[in-house]
Amino acid sequence: MLINTNKTKEMVIYIGKQWCLDGVPPLCIKSRNIERVVTFKLLRVVINSCLTWDAHVSYSVKMC
Repeated sequence: MLINTNKTKEMVIYIGKQWCLDGVPPLCIKSRNIERVVTFKLLRVVINSCLTWDAHVSYSVKMC
């Protein structure tokens, strides 16, 4: 299976209020940087990097 680097996203998951991404190097595949996201939708569930339900609830209310 080949990875499509145009559709691939990276999300750093953390628990807590303070987080510094300075120490986390960007993900590179085939000399291409992968886009880092804070939230993404997977099977109609919105997941954010803090693993809270805020983004999913907002999305669900907007869809209603």
